[in-house]
Formats: sequence, structure tokens, C-alpha cells
Amino acid sequence: MPAIDTTYWCTFHKGLLLTKKHHIVAFDTLLPGRHSVQHTHHFVVYSCHAPPGQTDEEAFDRFTYASGNSGDHCSTTQFLPIAQCESIVYTWAKGGKMIFPEDVGFPIGETSTVQYYMVEVHYDNPDRLEGVSFETGLAMYYTTELRPIDAGILAIGQGVDISLTIPPNQDAFKVVGHCSPQCTYEALEPEGITVFASMLHSHKSGRKMRTRHFRGNFELPWIDFDNHYDFDFQQNKVLLDTRQILPGDQMSVECTYSSIWRKGKPVIGGRSTYEEMCQSVLWYYPRTRLECTSRYDVDTHLADFGVETYHIARGTSSRRYIVDTPTSIAGDYYDLVAAKFNWTEGFLLAYQEERLNGYQMSQCGGKLRATRYPEDVIEYLPKDRC
Repeated sequence: MPAIDTTYWCTFHKGLLLTKKHHIVAFDTLLPGRHSVQHTHHFVVYSCHAPPGQTDEEAFDRFTYASGNSGDHCSTTQFLPIAQCESIVYTWAKGGKMIFPEDVGFPIGETSTVQYYMVEVHYDNPDRLEGVSFETGLAMYYTTELRPIDAGILAIGQGVDISLTIPPNQDAFKVVGHCSPQCTYEALEPEGITVFASMLHSHKSGRKMRTRHFRGNFELPWIDFDNHYDFDFQQNKVLLDTRQILPGDQMSVECTYSSIWRKGKPVIGGRSTYEEMCQSVLWYYPRTRLECTSRYDVDTHLADFGVETYHIARGTSSRRYIVDTPTSIAGDYYDLVAAKFNWTEGFLLAYQEERLNGYQMSQCGGKLRATRYPEDVIEYLPKDRC
């Protein structure tokens, strides 16, 4: 494990040669030891597909762990072909594992060639310990006895960048990310999809999360929610009642944060556990190519803090935004929001309103569309079970 606070480490792996379609029926995480449990925050498994003119073996085999390649930093690598690995197969975070319903399986072995995978592991090392080695692994349980339904996986929520900034000394600051109705209208068949499992994901500042579901201006029961979110216990949950998402429906992931624990400092969006994310990972059927996230415009966000020009510096695990002008606030963006900017009460009120209810750009199928909560929403009110 590198001796830095946050590491996103990518490795490539060669799967088994399967001569016909199989179904994955369960995933389990292998953390054999104290260091594994302590420092493995989460990981994502992607399937990889060669570019035109190459076979998968030509494109990926020399990069695999079995070929002696131990991997590299995901965001700064100059040699790993990570751009060819975009389809999520599985995601895991602290506390969670996945067992599929009896009639559902995740398909593998649909081609006559070996499947290659990329594993992106988030290592959490806040004390910057040196010389620590351990194993992090994944077990996939699969069968030749195909189940009736092919599953897919979908990540929704807000994109990870600095436009997700939580002001200092806030106990219930809300952020949202949308999957637009235009996206589901264009991507889904008339019968839609059925969501059967969910994993909510944020970091140490997360306090509440909910995945909201809208049909027109009417809010249906939440797909998932957690009013006592715990960073150390995130899990893939099979829903008690499945949720049908139809073309034209909107899904919105709403996260409530507290920055009190940062003792007067803000929290910015990023991949470190001391930064923040707001995402929901949904398991559903039948499988489609739906991809759907949103983000608040970074240029508009920076302009709210008086930034005129800036540039981006790439680090080992994230991008840093450096303010160039005006010179009075020049320097790292985090220093601006932590020490140079005056978070007045009036600004805080306007900032919260805009980040929660203002327009964002929703990305779907390579297209960007302005998206926000529906107008004149009739909100869902859960039953009081007490």
C-alpha cells in the first residue's frame, strides 16, 4: 500500500475461459487480516473490451497481475489501458456483500474469448503508514444453471468534483445528483427496468441518504434510504419491494452531510474518505446500457467564489483546482474555501438553495441536459411506523 492518504490502485486480471454463458449468483470479499479490513475502503470491478483492431489478449494480457504487472495509480497511469474498462461488474464498500435473488443472475461468458477485468481499489491510509502489505480479493460464485433473468448494474448520483463543496460548521447540508427523465425516456424500453438491490455510498461526512423516484411531478416511494448513514457499514441491500423505473421517470440521490467534525473546515468532493461523494449503485433487470449521473457546472461554481481563471493540476488520486486570478485569492481551491472566503449567512442560504434545487447537467448516452427536481412536486411521505 502506498504511504499516502488516499490511493486508487488499478490492476488487471484474466478471467476463466468459459465456452458458454454462465450466471454469477453471489460476490464475496476476501480481506484476510487486520490491515486488509482497516485499509480497504471500497473497490469496483470493471469488464474490459479491446479497441478495434486488437484482440482482448493483445490489449490486456501483458498488463495482468498474473503476467507480473502489479498495477498503477488509476488517475495518473501512463500505461494501463483503463479507458477500455468502462462496464461495471461489481462494487463493494465496507460492510457489504452480494447474494442474488434465486431467479436473477449476472451474465458472464457470453463470448468465446477470455474476459479481462480491471479492479479499482480505494486504499485508505490516513496515517500514511509505510511498508504495509496485505491482500484484498474478490470471490465470484457462478453457475452453468442459468437463471431466468439477466441483471445489470447502474451508478447514479452527483459526479465527483469540487462543485460538491460542503461549507464549514454545517450539520445538515444537502447535495443532490439526478438521472434525468429525458435519459430514462430515451434509454429504456416501454416496460422499463426493475430495481431489486441498492448500495448507498458517501464518505465520513455523510449522515443521511435517499434515492428518490419521480414520475412527472409525483414522488413515488424512495428506492432506498438511510437516515443513520454509517461510513463503516455500507452494504448491497436486496430491497424488500422491487421498484419499477419506466421511461420518463427521474431518479435523484439526495445526501445530507455534517462538516462539524472537520472543526471549522469545509469538505470538498473527491475520492478521499475526508472528501465526499453522493452516489447510489442500483442492481436491476433486464440489463440495459443506461448510464446516468449529473453535476453542477464547475465554472459557475468557481465564479460563485469570485474565481476568474484557474487551471487543473493532476495528483496521484485526484485533480486539484488552482486559482490564477484574481491574485488576491490565487492558489489552491481548498485554501480559498477553507481560509480566504467569507461564508456569510446570506451566501450560505443562497448556496444551499442553488446546490439543492438549481439546475445541473445530467449526462446520458454522451448527451448533456439541464436537470433539476421536478416543479410543484407532490412529495412522498413515508408512513410513521412508531
